[in-house]
Amino acid sequence: EVVAGINTIEKLTPMLVELAVKHAEFNVVSEHFPVVGQALLATLQRGLGYGWTPDVEAAWTAVWNKIVAVMEPALRKAYQDKLSDADKTRMLVEESWGEVERDLETHGVAFFLK
Repeated sequence: EVVAGINTIEKLTPMLVELAVKHAEFNVVSEHFPVVGQALLATLQRGLGYGWTPDVEAAWTAVWNKIVAVMEPALRKAYQDKLSDADKTRMLVEESWGEVERDLETHGVAFFLK
């Protein structure tokens, strides 16, 4: 369905959200998306052989990115919906700290300058 409807991703959104919720039941996490994407592209490359061109790769990469753009937030929401309030607080703090920690030098300095 995704391949057939990729030009109308908004029509596929409910199906992709439902798929993300099901993936949450199997403990899939956001970190799995890059690995699955690489496996998908490698499989297609092997299957298409000489038909795997830079344009085909770019097209499939764009499709995968659209899928992830819908499923990843839906997956996070599915996990949040299952959490207790204490767990939601912990998760939000950990996620937000992760954002700050990526550039601690800048954020840390900015924090102390205020």
